[in-house]
Amino acid sequence: MKWELPKPKYENSAGRLLTILQVGRNGKACLHAIPKSLGVELPHANSNDESAQVVYEFFSEVHRLYHEFLKDMEGVDGPEKDVLLNGLAGLPKHMSPLQLNGACSVLSEAEASLLEVCAAKLSTEETLTEDDIARIRSCIDELRRVIDESRISRTLEKALLDLCRIAEDAISRYEIRGAKGVRDGLVSMVGELMLIYRDQNKDSISDEVWWQKAVNLAHVLDLVVTRLCKYKSIGVTTVKLLGWTYGSDEVPNDNAA
Repeated sequence: MKWELPKPKYENSAGRLLTILQVGRNGKACLHAIPKSLGVELPHANSNDESAQVVYEFFSEVHRLYHEFLKDMEGVDGPEKDVLLNGLAGLPKHMSPLQLNGACSVLSEAEASLLEVCAAKLSTEETLTEDDIARIRSCIDELRRVIDESRISRTLEKALLDLCRIAEDAISRYEIRGAKGVRDGLVSMVGELMLIYRDQNKDSISDEVWWQKAVNLAHVLDLVVTRLCKYKSIGVTTVKLLGWTYGSDEVPNDNAA
């Protein structure tokens, strides 16, 4: 998936909800309005199945964002928190259309105002920069190039291409869920790498160029996630556990907060 969304005024879960819940709210059927608003180019312009898949994936991510918003609001102090959340109790109805051929419901002015108040109260996140995206995509391109040039099984080729897809999806998930969306992509990638590692020759895998490029892709994504989320690096723990080596000299800080 590759989505294009307006930049939120506030880089946090409430700010993103406020922006995203206005996507495709033009009175037209969400089956067509959502993909168009996301800038998705469908392989077959008139395919309702492809449009429906985009809509389902989009609202699935929106639901995850909503639950992250509720969790973030748990950290807000003061009696007004309950007033805000009570006023936003109807948000879920904006996240799932009753019919794909029906129009998406529109936020009321009161709901939009309350979401903006919440966004102003929540702390803002670090942003995914164009340099971050360029580095990730450069690693994706390198891995794809090596896959094309390597004589590997179809099963391994598919697994490595899945890593490329996961990294691309992580960039798109940032558009909806921010840093947590990118972190979910990294967790998925590490899991896939572990499955690949399990099925290969442990004595020679570190010498394989495709493996070096795959692990380096995870490394670069890990560096980005460590900065965005201010979490301890996932990659360092995994590398130490399995004895992997990164293909880059830039090793994540093992003492990151």
